[in-house]
Amino acid sequence: MKNNKGFTLIELLMVCSIISLLASIILVSLGDTRKSAINAKSLQFDATIYHAIGYECIGAWSFNEGAGNIAKDINGSNNGILRNMESTDWQLASSDSDNTPSGKGSSLLLDGGPSGSNEGISVNTINKSSAALDSEVTVSFWAKSNGNFRGYALAKPTEAEGVYVLCYGIWFDQRTGVSAYFSTVINGNSSYKTYYILPTDSWTHVVSTFNDTTDTLKHYINGVEVSSWTVTLSIPSNTAYGLMIGARCSNSPPYSCNTPYWSFGGFLDEVKLYKESLSSSDVLRLYAEGIQRHLAKQ
Repeated sequence: MKNNKGFTLIELLMVCSIISLLASIILVSLGDTRKSAINAKSLQFDATIYHAIGYECIGAWSFNEGAGNIAKDINGSNNGILRNMESTDWQLASSDSDNTPSGKGSSLLLDGGPSGSNEGISVNTINKSSAALDSEVTVSFWAKSNGNFRGYALAKPTEAEGVYVLCYGIWFDQRTGVSAYFSTVINGNSSYKTYYILPTDSWTHVVSTFNDTTDTLKHYINGVEVSSWTVTLSIPSNTAYGLMIGARCSNSPPYSCNTPYWSFGGFLDEVKLYKESLSSSDVLRLYAEGIQRHLAKQ
């Protein structure tokens, strides 16, 4: 006699449960792989920018020291000094690979919050005589938010008729309950906003370019242009004031760049400042080349 016995309900439920579990594991794995691929592509894009216009690079700070109070300029002699920061603010990839976008080296963690803070990296050698920002500038950096802050990723002050004015800066407002954005500040004007929530669980590559000759300001996120403005303002003449990374300089006399104010809230890495403005076509070309090189390694 032929046995036509089929699966029981319990057996079918067990099979469905196993398939569901396997599917969830695969989806998580694919999500992690996608995040790693995006970081790798953006890292390649960032490196390509550096090599393409490195001769106009004012300073490049990779924060790979991992200890001490000096952030070395890998491009030259514009080393930064950590202000009001502790040894625990160095975040090593050897402790957690998510501490840097590449999974190597180290980054810096700043404690900015919704009401400001006083941590930062001062670079007093970047002044009028050594590195004037004239008609073009590009700022490039990697960032990861602490989830609730407002502060600066970078700021270069000047002084107009005895009044502190931001010559150039990148401001973030990522407070809980507001429409999160970041903006480029030119000659004290901070109205050039890109509404964007900076992730807390993954790194973002941010680029801002300004060309005073063509009156063009642009923002890029992970190699993609996201905002563009026609800006009739000019970068004011530089004074002897230096540069502050991860904050702005104190806006109280004597306007010292040894005193951070309005700190960034979260991780910063691979900060670069150029006396060159990348065009959209340059960015797209460099990013496409970075993707091709990354895919060739797979």
